[in-house]
Amino acid sequence: MRIIHVTHSFYPDTGGIETHVYELARELSKKNEVVVYAAGRERRDYLVGKMLVRIYPSFRIPFTIVNASPWLAIALLFEKGDVFHSHGFFSPYPLLAAKVAWLKGKPFVFTLHGYPEPSSAVLSLAVKLYGIFAAPIFLTLATRIVSVSEKGTEKLARYQKKITIIPNGVGGAFSCKKPFAEQNKITYIGRLSEDKRIGMLISAFSKLKGRKLALRICGKDFGARKGLEKLAQAAGVDVEFLETPYGRMPGVYCNSKAVVLPSKYEGMPFVWLEAIACSRPIFSARVGCAEKFFGELFGKNAEKFLFDDENELAGKLGAFLKDEQKYAPMVAKARKILLKKSSWGKAAARTEKVYKDAVGQE
Repeated sequence: MRIIHVTHSFYPDTGGIETHVYELARELSKKNEVVVYAAGRERRDYLVGKMLVRIYPSFRIPFTIVNASPWLAIALLFEKGDVFHSHGFFSPYPLLAAKVAWLKGKPFVFTLHGYPEPSSAVLSLAVKLYGIFAAPIFLTLATRIVSVSEKGTEKLARYQKKITIIPNGVGGAFSCKKPFAEQNKITYIGRLSEDKRIGMLISAFSKLKGRKLALRICGKDFGARKGLEKLAQAAGVDVEFLETPYGRMPGVYCNSKAVVLPSKYEGMPFVWLEAIACSRPIFSARVGCAEKFFGELFGKNAEKFLFDDENELAGKLGAFLKDEQKYAPMVAKARKILLKKSSWGKAAARTEKVYKDAVGQE
């Protein structure tokens, strides 16, 4: 089967969707012919394992973090695939891939990674217009819809019969030899944008007095870094900012005492999976399917890792730092449960079944 993935950016760029497509496509390429089309800085083709990656130059859509590429659109018209698969809500690529698949009489599969909840009035209007004029087209044309979690699917009530839930997997490289007790960094991992609410972490960290800790913010800047630097300076917090290639991310986790995700919205973020796979405590805002996910892995202790605001985050981190050894068996048990249920091999097998069902429906 020749599978065509279409996405807004791809490896070596980092991000949730980038990681998902990279790991899924790499696994699928073991048994199928896989081609990934993505927007980037310049035109180039390269191989990642057995999959072919085709990058086309793009430009940033104003007021968004999304790139658009007319050159990719033209190239896709000449592609001969058995299945076209695109990713992410609030992007031009699902609409593009859906129309190309429709023109060629091939099935189109869409993956929802989370439904955006923009923090600004401009973005809120843009998402609303997208939901009115773009989303109904590609969701109607979609033969099947995949979601990485149940969260967000309630927004797609009209299309429930098409939806299959396939959670993200976790890569085998995410494993650490040294325990978190030997580290001193509290780490955020993800893009630097307003919707990630990184300022909440900086403010909460400033309340952890009298401890030999360091705060590290790892991710690509999408316009928030300058504001975060000013906030950190005003709060008297020294912050290490860095951007790390995906292949070196396990080292970032292993060099952390704990990981914090204060996002405004998420679906099934890789930070949860990767932190736990690396035996690192992960403290998360109650977003997406957090309560269900943490409940499955931590049981009655799930609430120790979840928060709603700055004060609760500071309190949860403070309790952890006061008695770290009590958390070690909780994290070890969560890791064992996670690795048993989450793998890219399982995710790819389920996705391949979706493709075969979609081809059979055409």
